[in-house]
Formats: sequence, C-alpha cells, structure tokens
Amino acid sequence: MHRITSCFMLIAALVLAVLGTPQRAEAATITVTPDYLQGWEIINIQPSNIPLSKFTEGPGEPPLGKGSYQVRLDGRASMVMLVRRDLESRKLTEIKTISFHTYRSGGNAAHDWYINLFLSTDPNRPYANCRVDFATPPGDQGVWQFKPATDASIYNYGWTVHHADTNLKECPVTIDYDKNVSFEGILEAFKAYPDTIFRPPSQFQPVIAFNTGFNGPNTHAGHESAIDAITINETTWDFELSADMIVRLVSPDSLTDWELVPVNEGAMVSFGFVEGPGAPPLGKGSYRVQLDERPSIMLIMNFGLVSTKLSEINTISFHTYRSGENQRDWYLNLFVSSSGKDEADCRIDFAVDATEKNQWTFRDATNPQLFNYGWTVHHVEPRRCPIIVGYDQSKSFSEIKRLFEAYPDAALKPREPGGPVVSFNTGYNSQGTHAGHDAAIDAVTINSVTWDFEPSGK
Repeated sequence: MHRITSCFMLIAALVLAVLGTPQRAEAATITVTPDYLQGWEIINIQPSNIPLSKFTEGPGEPPLGKGSYQVRLDGRASMVMLVRRDLESRKLTEIKTISFHTYRSGGNAAHDWYINLFLSTDPNRPYANCRVDFATPPGDQGVWQFKPATDASIYNYGWTVHHADTNLKECPVTIDYDKNVSFEGILEAFKAYPDTIFRPPSQFQPVIAFNTGFNGPNTHAGHESAIDAITINETTWDFELSADMIVRLVSPDSLTDWELVPVNEGAMVSFGFVEGPGAPPLGKGSYRVQLDERPSIMLIMNFGLVSTKLSEINTISFHTYRSGENQRDWYLNLFVSSSGKDEADCRIDFAVDATEKNQWTFRDATNPQLFNYGWTVHHVEPRRCPIIVGYDQSKSFSEIKRLFEAYPDAALKPREPGGPVVSFNTGYNSQGTHAGHDAAIDAVTINSVTWDFEPSGK
C-alpha cells in the first residue's frame, strides 16, 4: 500500500518536473567491448593496409579479464588509434595517473603503443597548440608489460613535447625526442602555463590517443601487439570480446525492477506489452504507447537503483521504435542527490528527437561519440541543484559527470520517500503536443543489466 500511495503522490511532481569540498573518487573498472566502447573510439588509418585490428581473447594472460585489443601490421603505411574526447577542457595538472599494459607477439622490437595528449596553453583557444607524447621500447616478446607512464620512479624518460601543428609551430614548450623527460618533467615544463587544458588539434578530433603503428612505409613490418587495462586517474578500462551482461525479463506477470504509471490514463489511446513492432532487439516483444493530442504521459519507473553513485553509472542505453507521425521519442529522468544523503535536489534528463519511422533505433545515451548532446540538469523544486544545464546548452553524459565531480557523493535518490530514481517517459502532460504519437521501447540497459520487455513471462 505504501508503494502505491507514494507512487501516485509522486505523479503530480513528476509531471511538473517534465514541464519544468571534493574528495578522492573510488577507482572504477569499466569493461569495453565491441558493442559498448564506453567512450572510446577506434580509428584505423588506411584500414586496407591493416591485416588485424580487433578485440580478442588473450594473448597470454591479460592483466584484466580474458581479452584485449590486438593489432597486426606489415610494412605498409598504417596505424591504429584508441582515442577519447571526454577529457576536453580538463587541466593538464588534473592528470595524476596514466598507465597501460602491452603485449608484443610480433618480431618488430621498434614499435609499441604510444600516447598523444593534445593541449592548449591558452584555454580561450578552441584547438590544441601542443602535442605531448609518451613512447618507450616495447620490451620482451611474449609477455605482458606494465607501462605506468606517469610514475617517475619507473619512467624518468619517454615524454616529449611538440607543436600540434608543425607548420604553425605555436607551442611555447618543446622537448625533443633526444631530451625526453618524466611526466613530472612535463608538468614542470608547463608550469609557466598553469591553465593549460586538453583541446583537440582540429574540429572533431580527440584529445588523447593510444596509438600503434605509423602512417609511413617500412616502419613496422612484423609488428603485432595488444593493449589492455588502460588507466587514466581513477578509471581503468578492461578491453574484452564481450561483457557478462545480466538480462532480466519484464512482463505483465513480473515487472521485475520497474513500475508502469499512466498519467491521465483515460486520455491514452493504448499502452501495454506487445509483440513487435518489427523485430525487437531482444525477444519478440516491447512496451508500446499510443497517444493523441490529449494531455497524457507514460512513466516506466525504476526503484531498484537507489543510492547508486552517479560516478558509477557508465552505460545507459535503450532501443525505441516510432510507428506514428509524431517526432517525440522516449526520454529519460535521473533523480540525483548532490550530497548522496538526502532526497534528490537534481533532475538529469536525456532527450533527443525521434529518428526514422518503422525501424528500431539504438540509443546509446552515455556514448559521447554518438550523443555529445541531449543531457541537461534541472532543479527538483523546492530544492536547488548546485549545477544547472539548460536545454539550449545540452551536453554529453561524460560532461555532466564531470560537472558533478565537485560532488563526489552524488547518488541516485528519490525526490520523496518511496519514489523512483530512474524514469523512462513518453508523451507530455500538455494539450496537443503528441497527436499521432506511437512509440515502443525495449532492451533498456543500465551498466551491466539489460531489461527485456515481453508480453509474456513464458
């Protein structure tokens, strides 16, 4: 009775919501797979010249899990880059740890994985003027090598600084390859430029890259190597062929971790578990909602993730299918307490336009490569969120998490006792906004759990 009462007490507040000192973070290990790159991008330069570039099991016994990312090259010009964009605007001085593990299978002893950091000494300029590199010999063949690149006791060498654009020569700091230093030496070299931040070398480019190979001929014949367990500050990424995902069935007989709340039910055309439409991403079914111009909204609410830290949420994805003419799609609310102790004072939303009709669309909402927009932050009245991101300034999820780093205990909390902490919604409690709306949802994933919506639990 308590859950039902609190749930419906919450509806009015939810509908209105639709309208309307840092501490050291805990280390996190995130699994990267071909299906969930977790913010990484893999760039194959001259791919027709690359015999092998893929996730694999092994080689040997990787430092984490069973897999790694492996590359084989021959004498032709080519290289493979594992890159990230989400460090953009971070200060160089915020980098405390960069490490990675490599494994050399091939006979080429000249090339290993190496790092590029792209930096701007002037935070007001949009692109990098400096490139900072880390490169060392690969070490013995047939064993995993740990490369703690920022540890001066291990690597008092290997780091160099160059112009991001060799034609413009705009970097005020240069350290040539024959004068390479430790990472502490890099920080010392940039001390005169305390506001140095990560910036891409040009539009749509990354700010950090782990590379192997070289875009020049005859430099890496017999080169074969793997990389795994990349760490940047408090986060380690484990590269695997697949992740151990948990799939939970959600049906009329067992809603599992979810509750379904129709607002203005009498104004809704239809809603419920159905077979189809089309070929759903999991199983045979989905949850489908049809609306006309009358005010109404469907809320699919999760109560089971209470107290999950915002910093621990690495993956949120879902699949949608639009049958109607209306361009509205499913959207998402996360309710967050910035202190992690009280009821939510922040509502974090994800909303993007619907795509083509009559096809399933994958919404990998936390992947900044796909959605470097769509996420906003709002007050939960009457409480005040310390961070606000308006609809006209939407960001990627990684940027939202970065804003909350000043609140390391921020966690999913209900806006009032007994309420949800995650809500997937479709429709809008306003007249005339969703005539012709017909949308389905399936395969909702949060971190390692995926929920499959089916018309029957059998």
